[in-house]
Amino acid sequence: YVKCKNNNFYDQNTGRVKKPKQRDELLGEYKAAYFIEKMQYGKILAFEPIGANQKKLDLRFQDAKGMEWFAEVKSPSWRNEVVKEIEYQFLKELKKRIGAVEFPGYQSSIPCPKCYKQVVFDVNNPSSNSLILDEDEAIKNARCESCKNSVWKLSEKERARIIKNRLDKPKHINGEGRCVNIEDAIKDSVKNAVDKFVLGKNNLLIITPDMFSDTVGFSQLFNGKQVRKIVAGIDSSKVISKVLILEVTSSRDLGKLEYSTNFINMTDCL
Repeated sequence: YVKCKNNNFYDQNTGRVKKPKQRDELLGEYKAAYFIEKMQYGKILAFEPIGANQKKLDLRFQDAKGMEWFAEVKSPSWRNEVVKEIEYQFLKELKKRIGAVEFPGYQSSIPCPKCYKQVVFDVNNPSSNSLILDEDEAIKNARCESCKNSVWKLSEKERARIIKNRLDKPKHINGEGRCVNIEDAIKDSVKNAVDKFVLGKNNLLIITPDMFSDTVGFSQLFNGKQVRKIVAGIDSSKVISKVLILEVTSSRDLGKLEYSTNFINMTDCL
């Protein structure tokens, strides 16, 4: 479909299939374009139109009613979930080694993973709502004067080894359980897209997730309220008009694909 639609664009992007992350992002863009034109009766007007700050968006299209839209496509993956889970476990282990917080300066210490000398660090802006997040960042940035590296960087090779070992395995492993959470899929997508949109236009954020759990069904369960809350917390200018969560999966019938969607209005469309 994309090759027929714009052969130059297709040829320019063939190299992106070599790495799993880039491949997933490319297929996300192709899924979105195909869905808009072939299943929603829209018309793709351009690939990679220019948005705000001279940044490229993914699509400019006309919907079935003739309204023009700008779209950015994000493809959060289970691979990102794996990375965050492993990093969370490492951070959790580091926090177990932290000494008691010293008041009133919110100064604490942690043994260096390499030379075991005490690394002293400050936790800034210790409000009741931000203390945990500030502490996490302070731990990651704590630098050992002896090793000349941050505490977090000293575990980088070990984290990378464990992450690679898990990513080399299939997405689903029998007996491996985890929490159902769509926040990462929505939050990261909004953060990485919001500054590309021009205020006052019809702006559509398309999320084509390949997460461990069903994102469309979970967002529908709460009638989009959770998604709207996450987006509103990041998009203070209300530049995003609508969010489309689009999941494409293989059906039991060989050669057929199933499309699951949830359209969530963020503002009154123009």
